Amino acid sequence: LDARTAYAKAHTYYSHKQYNQAIKSFRHFVRTHGGDQRAAKAHYMLGRAHQSAGHYTKAEQVFRTVHERYGSPAALYRIASLSVRRNREDKAISAYANFAKRYPQHDLADDALWQAAKAAERKSQFARAATLYGRLAEHYPQTDYGDEARWSVGFAFYCQEQYSEALAVFERASQQARQPHIIDQSLYWAGKSAERLGQTQDATAFYRRAAAGFPRSYYSARAVLLGHKEQVQLKKRPTDNPRQDDVPALAHRAHLERAGLLNQLGLRDWSVAEMEQAVRDYKGHKTALKAIRDYYEALGYRDQAMRLSLRLFDGQDPEELSRIYPTYYWEEIAEAAAEAQIDPYLVLSVIRQESTFNEKAVSRAGARGLMQIMPHTGLNLARRLEVKPFELRALFDPAVSIRLGSYFLGDQMRQFTTDAGADLGFELGLAAYNAGPHNARRWLKTFPSEDPDAFVERIPFKETRLYVKLVLRNYAIYKALSDDA
Repeated sequence: LDARTAYAKAHTYYSHKQYNQAIKSFRHFVRTHGGDQRAAKAHYMLGRAHQSAGHYTKAEQVFRTVHERYGSPAALYRIASLSVRRNREDKAISAYANFAKRYPQHDLADDALWQAAKAAERKSQFARAATLYGRLAEHYPQTDYGDEARWSVGFAFYCQEQYSEALAVFERASQQARQPHIIDQSLYWAGKSAERLGQTQDATAFYRRAAAGFPRSYYSARAVLLGHKEQVQLKKRPTDNPRQDDVPALAHRAHLERAGLLNQLGLRDWSVAEMEQAVRDYKGHKTALKAIRDYYEALGYRDQAMRLSLRLFDGQDPEELSRIYPTYYWEEIAEAAAEAQIDPYLVLSVIRQESTFNEKAVSRAGARGLMQIMPHTGLNLARRLEVKPFELRALFDPAVSIRLGSYFLGDQMRQFTTDAGADLGFELGLAAYNAGPHNARRWLKTFPSEDPDAFVERIPFKETRLYVKLVLRNYAIYKALSDDA
């Protein structure tokens, strides 16, 4: 094969996750076409293929060769990332920091400092983490990491029980941050630091300022849940059950009428296609789109209604907030939550985060339905709850998904509301739901658990850390929208 075809063949194997074939093909390319302009890229991709196949030692050897032979910064960055994969945090810290020092202008320099600081934080090397976060904030202030890095310096001080230093950093970060959620986060942690210093009045003032941002961020919601904002009740929509004849007349109803007829015939996909065309026809017409959103709900297409509500929400209309935090499937949720002995608004919050109310949702990992239950988990839960007969396709049934998911969530929360995790029932239960009970138990053993806020911030998986925060923010908003607010 000529060089171009040989490279394309190897890359095709890699793209289709045929890693062993990709390794053979890239290795052959490097040996056969060493003088080709694609040789450096092929050698680098050989390392990527080894890494994807789980051959971490071999991958590191290849990346070292690539860096030495071609001077590839990307190869050096990969060496650092492999150290994280192999739980060699000290080595990762040094490798990432070295990358940022050698290639300060590289697009990944700020990311390398962030990864180095996070690795130091995971190892409880907070002084080292503070230094790395400080370098990041100083040298890359305008990047996406700038605000977070400034806050993280304060968090490192807080974890070392240096509360005066932490308070000063958090207060300064609240004034310098560009992102609203970092402002709320900084104010909240300034409150925690002041509280640790016995400055009760200052702490309350900081918490109230954080709560004033509600419902825009996790920490504004956290401050509200802790009682730092009086009489929080958001505007609710008049009804959650629009009828088809409630939808205001539109100038061109043909697509909506066809959608209704197709829905009656059970042809959902065609019906949704007609609705989507109506959305395109009325692009930019907010009143018309709201009417179409109501018709989505009338036809039972809740996930489509939710998607359109998110598109329409601009933060200016308080009544629209309840449309992006709907109470779909409330009867099923209330019944399942009662059986599982958990708050129905927590179940609602999980569904919103897991599937945005798409009962047919399937994740890349294979999780299914409203509450994104993995098939093997679904089988075990169905057996425990004596759901008979049970087939995997039942996970797409809203009532089944809600019942099994609620039971699993409640079970996780109860398991962790004991002993060391007594104050972390919500947080650990949600972490277990997202990342698995084994990971949640490992984190409980690894990190101090007396401070729920600090524990959440130290969850190593970014996806899980964000998941816990988003579900708890959903929960605070749902509670504020509820009749119990």
